[in-house]
Amino acid sequence: MVHGGPLYSLMDRDLQVGQAELIITLTGIDDTFSQTIHARHSYLADEILWNHRFADILHLDSNGHRYVDYSHFHTTLPA
Repeated sequence: MVHGGPLYSLMDRDLQVGQAELIITLTGIDDTFSQTIHARHSYLADEILWNHRFADILHLDSNGHRYVDYSHFHTTLPA
């Protein structure tokens, strides 16, 4: 059985010694302007929060319409 991705067996120390940098890229569509939006952020090894996850930013309002809550875009929570 294969587990996880390329970082599965690594520990935080392994990434720091290797001076690892993770680059996250996001692509989406701005419906208002019908324009493609690109975002990129990099994390150095000492900026990675182990055993955390990003908070959900997609929600449903009381009428069942989906919306994005950008105020939590960088919020992390314990996993």
